[in-house]
Amino acid sequence: MRLKRRDRQALTLGDFTDDDRAAVAASRAPREADAFNDELS
Repeated sequence: MRLKRRDRQALTLGDFTDDDRAAVAASRAPREADAFNDELS
């Protein structure tokens, strides 16, 4: 995997379609992520 500073790209909400935003809003973390909930407090 290649990571370089010049490959980074900043996006704003205006760069996403309504469908993109709806998909993000509808997404949920996998059940395995519950193991890390204690890190939020």
